[in-house]
Amino acid sequence: ALGQVLVSRSKDAAALIQFQKAIEVSPWDPALWDGVVEIHRRAGRFGEAAAARLLACRARPVEFACWGEAAVLYRQAGDAVTAERARTNIVESAPDEADAHEALARILQGEGRWNDAMGRWGQVTRLREGAPGGWLGMASAAVEAKVWDEAERAVDHILSRTWPQIFQGVVIEAQSLKRAIDSRRRKP
Repeated sequence: ALGQVLVSRSKDAAALIQFQKAIEVSPWDPALWDGVVEIHRRAGRFGEAAAARLLACRARPVEFACWGEAAVLYRQAGDAVTAERARTNIVESAPDEADAHEALARILQGEGRWNDAMGRWGQVTRLREGAPGGWLGMASAAVEAKVWDEAERAVDHILSRTWPQIFQGVVIEAQSLKRAIDSRRRKP
């Protein structure tokens, strides 16, 4: 709490000391790590912010957004290799969880890495067979990658089944994607 008060008063050096002392006592408290990350980020020390975020992620490995934030910070620090490692920790922390693969797929899509995202969406479809969201993600990534056969296969999978009412929004999106795929395939 003292660290947060010091941060609010722009006394970052003193706040950093307080956060580090508190982390020694309570290393699993995410608010403490968040404070350290914020201090380093504001000072433009992205490498230190990324290292702190990585330690925070290890304290709560299944909080997938944490790993994504660590990757962004490492990228801002110019360390692409460690950024990639942070991203892969998302699925390594929970390899049998569809949510982990979906989180990584969304990050990869955000970076324009459509083919890599397709691989992750493939894992989502295998782990979450009874839901169409992974198939829709696969179709969207495949459209962006211009892998038309895969996009069409994913959309057809969605449209060939009867889904519970809760998934009707996904079905509508799949119908829209089907029209987009057909339209783009007709263009020279």
